Amino acid sequence: MAQPQQPRRRRTPVMPDSMAYDLSRPSQDTMRYSTAAPELQPKPKQKTRPQAQPALRPRFRVMAVAPTAIVLFLMALVVWTLSLQVRTQITQAQQEVYRLESELRAVEQVQDELEIEYESAFNFTKLEDYAVTTLGMQRPRDEQIYFLSHESEDHAVAVLERSRSNGFIDRLDDVLSDLLAYFR
Repeated sequence: MAQPQQPRRRRTPVMPDSMAYDLSRPSQDTMRYSTAAPELQPKPKQKTRPQAQPALRPRFRVMAVAPTAIVLFLMALVVWTLSLQVRTQITQAQQEVYRLESELRAVEQVQDELEIEYESAFNFTKLEDYAVTTLGMQRPRDEQIYFLSHESEDHAVAVLERSRSNGFIDRLDDVLSDLLAYFR
């Protein structure tokens, strides 16, 4: 059975005056700088043969998601749903506008037809024929026609509203009557 190769370690000499850590020989450093008695010092580890390690399954890294990213995503989702709702409302409003415009065009067309019929109804020759033939009316004779004349000029007199006093009771009465008229 083939043994996996371990990475080569550099053999660097340990400097006795250096305070730097020598990571390749931690056991020697602990022994050198330890102040305990030699019998209490830990024994150096013996080299053992590397044992076959079971094959490790690859671990999947769990990615952490920031809470602000979740909040922003939820806010974007809410804005998107609201924009969809607004778009559907706008579409419904446009459909309603188109329907009402088509109804308006139909009503305007009927109005134009009625105006034409109304204007043609004031044809005096047709009115006279209708009155004579259908209603049995006759033209007035000369002795039935009277003209009135007056030699003075026409004039009109405007009746002035009686003056009111502007006392507190009158103002209160005005306010109360206005409120009563408003709530009717």
